[in-house]
Amino acid sequence: MKSSLRTRSSRAVVVAVASAALLAPAASVAFADDASVPAPSVTKQADNPEPKTPQISMATIAIKTDKAEVRYGEAVTFTGRTTGLKTGSDLVLQRHDGARWVDLKDRAIVKEGDSYTLISKLTEKGNQRYRVSDGKIYSPEVTVYVK
Repeated sequence: MKSSLRTRSSRAVVVAVASAALLAPAASVAFADDASVPAPSVTKQADNPEPKTPQISMATIAIKTDKAEVRYGEAVTFTGRTTGLKTGSDLVLQRHDGARWVDLKDRAIVKEGDSYTLISKLTEKGNQRYRVSDGKIYSPEVTVYVK
């Protein structure tokens, strides 16, 4: 059987009219006022009339090193200041191993005045990337060349 543009167009019109005829009763039921369905009630909160907006943490950690180049096994001091972290918060030194950030054993706490000092003996050769983290907040990374 050969199909022509006229035959396909007429089939499309028939399908459209049939679909509209089937959907028309459902649409009228959906928009009809039904007395058995109660109207939603609005409750007013007396204690807090405005919804709370979530607080965005503006905490930061700054970092710097005392040396940009060291020998294998030599100690480097990482220092910096924090904002938005509580005094006594734990900080951990992290090293990038090429694929991910790895926590090192070196840790520090945030002191009064929002500063920290962390001393680490570097045992990976080459350009090494380090950062400090409190678990949620990360410092920018610093690079130290270990020869």
